[in-house]
Amino acid sequence: MRKASKTLESRRFARRLAKIFLASLCFCVLAAIAPFQAAAEDINYPQNGELRLDPEPPAAMALYPDSPSDNTISVEGSEIKGGVYGGVDYTSAQDAESSGNTATVKGSEVGSLIGGQAVVETGNGNASAENNAINLINSKIVMKDAIGGHAEISGTGSVSASGNTVNIFGSRLDDGSVIGGEAEDNGYGMGVAAADNNAVNITDSHVQFSTTGGLVFTMGAASASENRISVTRSTLSIGEYWDSSIGQNGSYVIPNLFGGSAVGFMGNAEASGNVITVTDSFINANLVGGMAVSPYGDSFARNNVVTLIGNTDIAYYLAGGRTQMGAPTDLFTGNTLNVWEPKDGGITVGGDLSNFQYYNFIIPGSAEDGSKLLVVGGDAWLNGSQGGQSGTGSEITGVNIAGGGRAQREGETFVLIEAATLDSTDFAAPAIISGQKGASLFYDFGVAVDSANNRLTATVLNEPMLNPRMKAVPESLSAGLATASLGTDLAAENGPKGARNQEFIIGSYTFGGMNYGNSRYNTGSHVDSESFSLLAGIARDRAVASGSLTFGVFAEAGWGEYDTYNSFATASDVHGSGNTNYFGGGLSFRFDHGGGEKGHFYSDAALRFGQVKNEFQSGDLRNLSGVSASYDYTSNYYGAHLGLGYIRNLRNDAKLDLYTRLMWTRMVGDGVVMSTGDLIDFDDADSLRWRTGLRYSAPRGNALRFYIGAAYEHEFKGDANARVYGIPITSPSLGGGTGIGEIGFTYQKAPNDPFSLDLGVSGYTGQREGFGVKLDLNWKF
Repeated sequence: MRKASKTLESRRFARRLAKIFLASLCFCVLAAIAPFQAAAEDINYPQNGELRLDPEPPAAMALYPDSPSDNTISVEGSEIKGGVYGGVDYTSAQDAESSGNTATVKGSEVGSLIGGQAVVETGNGNASAENNAINLINSKIVMKDAIGGHAEISGTGSVSASGNTVNIFGSRLDDGSVIGGEAEDNGYGMGVAAADNNAVNITDSHVQFSTTGGLVFTMGAASASENRISVTRSTLSIGEYWDSSIGQNGSYVIPNLFGGSAVGFMGNAEASGNVITVTDSFINANLVGGMAVSPYGDSFARNNVVTLIGNTDIAYYLAGGRTQMGAPTDLFTGNTLNVWEPKDGGITVGGDLSNFQYYNFIIPGSAEDGSKLLVVGGDAWLNGSQGGQSGTGSEITGVNIAGGGRAQREGETFVLIEAATLDSTDFAAPAIISGQKGASLFYDFGVAVDSANNRLTATVLNEPMLNPRMKAVPESLSAGLATASLGTDLAAENGPKGARNQEFIIGSYTFGGMNYGNSRYNTGSHVDSESFSLLAGIARDRAVASGSLTFGVFAEAGWGEYDTYNSFATASDVHGSGNTNYFGGGLSFRFDHGGGEKGHFYSDAALRFGQVKNEFQSGDLRNLSGVSASYDYTSNYYGAHLGLGYIRNLRNDAKLDLYTRLMWTRMVGDGVVMSTGDLIDFDDADSLRWRTGLRYSAPRGNALRFYIGAAYEHEFKGDANARVYGIPITSPSLGGGTGIGEIGFTYQKAPNDPFSLDLGVSGYTGQREGFGVKLDLNWKF
């Protein structure tokens, strides 16, 4: 028994030694590899960060962190001869990865800027540079390139540079190119190389050489797809660059603007789904949606989109898809060219135009008869015959007119494309294509090929037709008018009340009121409005021979939110929303006749003036560029009311107030340009309401007096008239009858007490539906 116990203790001791040994071994291993596992870094140069020898030639001092991933690098007001790297991973015969880095250079001069660089220098291994970002702001790159992510291998493996972003603002690249993501395979393996989903944004900048969203070079399969490039108010230019290594006497090197460029020598090459948008820029280069090159495989460049906007010119050729060697498989299908609102004289292309299946045009809003949209210096191929897809014709998918300018008229003709040679083989022009101007007018166009003049034209076949959905625009004006006119109610009901008892106590006092309302106005469609109004002023009662005269001055303000709803028999519904507010002031008057024991007559009036602002937007009403309709409209308003009434004294101090009022509000008309470019002219909008009713009140104790009332209100006007390009828009109207019921109480501790309060609730039915809450305060001094 004792022997068995000793054996068990020996085993336990051996297990303890084993645990200690393993723990020590793990500690040693972790200590050994810790120096090679650098943590992510935040570097703000020149405050911190060390310049070291650039891993890329030419040798210069560069800035890069120890960690290859998840770094944040910021350089401001500095000069660095070498590159600035968000992360660098150089390996041999193992995988390399640099991802999640952000490198920003502001107000500086650097040799190059790379978000993440992953390189397998020798041997086999995979390389990945993904989700890196660089920002070049008011800076200059003087030696090489700006690259979001660069991945490179030298042996067998896969290589990926995807999801990277390049942002360039107000900067220059005097000796380099811009690349969103670059995947390079310098080995002889047949792995997959991809540079997909990268983004390049260039604004107010100059790039000396090429710009590419995704760039791939490999012996195997290559993919440079779904990349996005935006160039705004910038120049891509060869400038004075002269390459003496080309030819005996040297040659200019023509740069390129490629959405994606995929070179796969032995495998398939795919450069599809790339998007290039160029606005108000000069591209002294070739522009291609997708460049796919595979001498021994299939080449695909499909579903690329190129959009040219405004004051833009292309110096050389323009293509949806293109190749440089081998037999292309498909460089045509789904490629789209958008030509939107070109400058006077049209967007120019110096070379050929080819391999776009779909064409979409937006004519400038001010275009005159005979205006040109796209002028091609070489051949314009309205088919897929250049480089493949022979026998397939292009299609015109849209001819529209931008908002603004004027309304184009029947018979006007616009030159969509003019070329040195127009090849329309297999192209069939649509007999009629429907389009619209901004969000407001409809047109029919006849598209035709003018072979004698090498032109593709579009002729307006009808006078402009109003989009019925435009009724939603003046509907919003009704909401502003309704909110502003509610200030009249506040001035009439919550303003000076004159003498508050039969003794006609005379003196000065402050008064104020607030009103909250939640209403639906039936305007043919309807407007739902929620509003809050305030009024405050000072008044004085003055005794006169036959009673008391009260006069006051006040300031007023109101805020509202609204939703408009319009339904149409031949079009889809439109929902709009907005905000409205008004600020102003006015004068008020009230005369209480002396009367007798049975009661007395009174009259009241007010003048109002100020400014009202209305904001409107609707995602359901858009132009053909996808811009939602919206506007901000500021107008002056005026208002007045005149009322007559009789207060009948009943038994037990009860009272019956019989009254009638005429209330008027005007919003002064003006013009506004909507976000869609459409020119809207609002007429003066008037609200003229007549209200008559009665209110019964009776005391409850010494301080409280409860009341209940009913009234009928009729809106005589309430129309919101507007025109677009001089064409009247169907006008909504607030006109109609509304029944009103109210209940509330007043509080005044004693007849001579300086403070009084009135709190009430109203309900509405008919043309206006909803409820309101009012509060009236007075303080005598």
